[in-house]
Amino acid sequence: MVSPRFTPKDTGDARYIARTIEQALQRRGIDDCTDAVIAIDWSGHPSHARVVALAIGIKAALMRRRESGRPMYLVLQRDLALTLGSILRAELGVSDDLVVVDGIRVTDLDFIDLGGLLEPSGVLPVTVKSLLFRVEPSVVV
Repeated sequence: MVSPRFTPKDTGDARYIARTIEQALQRRGIDDCTDAVIAIDWSGHPSHARVVALAIGIKAALMRRRESGRPMYLVLQRDLALTLGSILRAELGVSDDLVVVDGIRVTDLDFIDLGGLLEPSGVLPVTVKSLLFRVEPSVVV
């Protein structure tokens, strides 16, 4: 899982969003052939133009991953999954496997498991696992 760090004033700039996601993937050493969850902590007013910029940035950043057949997994803290997913599909023509969930807060050391879609409710089970390490006081440098 990667958590790109967006600055609030730049979350309406699709190129900035794409570059920030690409840098986060590189920083974690995740190549285009590996599944990855992109955790997005996006702030500011969710106007249509800003969410479209977010979607364009995500699509651009994940282009090579999509070309290699990797699904897109997006986890949002804000209630934007339906809107973002709809824009990616209907307005930007993303036809690849796409999972967008919201209302989930994660950090860089978390692992996330996404289950299969449960019908007829349309619920997707999600488990977040946090890694914690105990540090002995004598070991701290």
